[in-house]
Amino acid sequence: MNEEVAALLHEYAELTQITGGDVFRARNYEKAARSVRGWGDDIGRLDVSELRGIPGVGASIAAKIAEYRQTGTIAALEDLRAKIPPGVLELTRVPDLGPKRALQLSRDLGVQSVDDLAAAIAAGRLDGLAGFGARSEERIAAGIEVYRQGRERVLLDVALRTATEMAAALTPLSQRCAYAGSLRRWRETIRGYAYYAVTDHAPDLIMQRMTDEKMLAQREQVRALEAGLVLLHGTELNIGPDGSVDWDADFLAGFDICVASVHSHFEQSRAEMTRRFVTACENPHVNVIGHPLARRIGKRPPVEVDFGELFRACARTGTALEINASPQRLDLPSDHIRAARDAGVRFAIDSDAHSVSDLANMPYGTGTAQRGWLTPDDVINTWPLDRLRAFLRKDR
Repeated sequence: MNEEVAALLHEYAELTQITGGDVFRARNYEKAARSVRGWGDDIGRLDVSELRGIPGVGASIAAKIAEYRQTGTIAALEDLRAKIPPGVLELTRVPDLGPKRALQLSRDLGVQSVDDLAAAIAAGRLDGLAGFGARSEERIAAGIEVYRQGRERVLLDVALRTATEMAAALTPLSQRCAYAGSLRRWRETIRGYAYYAVTDHAPDLIMQRMTDEKMLAQREQVRALEAGLVLLHGTELNIGPDGSVDWDADFLAGFDICVASVHSHFEQSRAEMTRRFVTACENPHVNVIGHPLARRIGKRPPVEVDFGELFRACARTGTALEINASPQRLDLPSDHIRAARDAGVRFAIDSDAHSVSDLANMPYGTGTAQRGWLTPDDVINTWPLDRLRAFLRKDR
């Protein structure tokens, strides 16, 4: 039941956004969906008070889950579904379109699918439509191509077929896992690992609502866990438009590992984005550059970067590049991996897990690494812990 309830909560969050509902309410439902999906026990056996023990599940969400178990439906969700014209949900998958404009296109032009949208742009039907200029049409047309490519993700099948051999050699480290799901299930999933790192998001990613106090409390929780393996406490920092990151050097010094990623200002020029990444690499506390393309397959195209310069900066500063195993990212892809390896770069493969169930992503990452011709010596989280710790110090 966990998966089906999580899917309903996710749909509720999406439809809330499409219909112009409160964005924070939508985010709360999305967080609850992730927690339910990763919960270690069958939520079908939990009463309402026990449901509220799941992170992110408050009284309102718990009541909706209970309603679904009793009636097989959620009235509030059915009301939202009735407000959405056919095809609008598919339109929201197109990068740079957004739920409000998808709804506008459906109501004003009768656009019911991505193919309808492509035909409307080609026929000039968006000309003069409020909120749609020539530049936005170009971005939406490019987004349609990204969406169509995402529907053809044969890469996943290739990655799965090639993952087995290398997966056996890996000791995954940077699995960005929030505290969703039960500790028991988490322990079962990571059995056999030599070490494990929790690297939660930092405060500049506002939707996470991280604070210094929360991060320090999390560190104490990690230190107190008896997991049968070495636990490292880290963070995923946000690379600002100028290359700066969330915390100062003194605060960063308390982490075992720091991943730094671009989560905003994706439209920067090639020169600006390149300098942004290089500045992050030069930070002595940044150990890994996360999902360097910053793409979301089928949703957001890669950022513009001089990857040759980025690879040289990583090799020069002793900064690894992430191979993000999430099926929505697969970032870096194998052709970039080969070029970075030839430039002397090291890598970290991780699951990008935001719930316990996401820990199963690892074969996608190991398969992509193998297609990039990496060996365990190229991947820092296959190394013995003492060698890894030496790398993470960056000669500070």
